[in-house]
Amino acid sequence: MPGWLGSDGPYWFSQEEEDDTKYIWASIEPGGLQIAGNMEDEEWNAWIGKFTSAASAALGYPVGCVWDGFGYE
Repeated sequence: MPGWLGSDGPYWFSQEEEDDTKYIWASIEPGGLQIAGNMEDEEWNAWIGKFTSAASAALGYPVGCVWDGFGYE
């Protein structure tokens, strides 16, 4: 994915989690993968869209966010 740092955990763009720094981090939780970060909405929507498309292709089934109304059956 664009911005991958490739070391010291699942971070993109920066490991600095400050209000004015662009970053994304991920964590595996009991309910699934949690991804959070700080960037402009338009850029976030493009990045997460690429991520869900790539994850869906790699896993062979649809991947999405429950907060966006994505349902699992």
